[in-house]
Amino acid sequence: MVAAGVPPVSVREWAAWAPGLSDKSKWLGFLKSPGEIPLDGAPDVGFIAPMLGRRMSRFNRMALNTAYSCCRDAGAPCDAVRLVVASRHGDMAVMARLLKALSEKDTLLPADFTNSVHHTAAGYWGLVAKNRQASRSIAGGEASFCYGFLDAAGMLRHDPARPVLLVAVEDVLPEPFNGLVGGRCIPYSVALLLEAEGEPGSGRVALGFGGPAGGDGAGSDGTIGIPALDFLRWHVGGQDALEMRIGQRRWQWTLLHPR
Repeated sequence: MVAAGVPPVSVREWAAWAPGLSDKSKWLGFLKSPGEIPLDGAPDVGFIAPMLGRRMSRFNRMALNTAYSCCRDAGAPCDAVRLVVASRHGDMAVMARLLKALSEKDTLLPADFTNSVHHTAAGYWGLVAKNRQASRSIAGGEASFCYGFLDAAGMLRHDPARPVLLVAVEDVLPEPFNGLVGGRCIPYSVALLLEAEGEPGSGRVALGFGGPAGGDGAGSDGTIGIPALDFLRWHVGGQDALEMRIGQRRWQWTLLHPR
């Protein structure tokens, strides 16, 4: 069931990054046959001034890498898109480092304060892309990507003329937090450039909601177990529908074929 008030959107372009998966050909192979993703690696941020890039944590580099790549591949000006950054945890590694320094009465690094804020990635994007468009940072638990998609669709309903860049990003959780959260914990970033209207002949994606999921925990009809990657796998796979069961809610995407 398509939710009332949630307009269908078109995915104009996508980009993704994870260690060992730096281009679309590798991603398409992974999405067809998902495997293990290593935890170590760094994204290319050659488009960022070195002095600014050195201040960024890996979390923020991942977010900007996919945001930039998505706009570049779509031929969309980086300064003309609105931005939604969706992350369940934000840069928890930096936050844990700050908390440890506080508990040990150690020196707190100014760069760590900068990177620990949940909307830091959006701020960096504004600086790097010289982007003064609206931006939002979303945290919604395990369904953070889903809420980010919903928020981006709402922005397109309010102003359908300007595209919205949705970036979902997570990094590895440090101890002791890594043992407190269920589900897979890997470093990744996914960017989707969403528009109110797509190219002629292209399908549009409608978001709807089902009834209670009927149990605790999360699931989907994908096999990766990470909402942003399950959505991307569905999108490139060309299936008609995708359902994610997260907590007590069912998130349902439907591909609306052009007539």
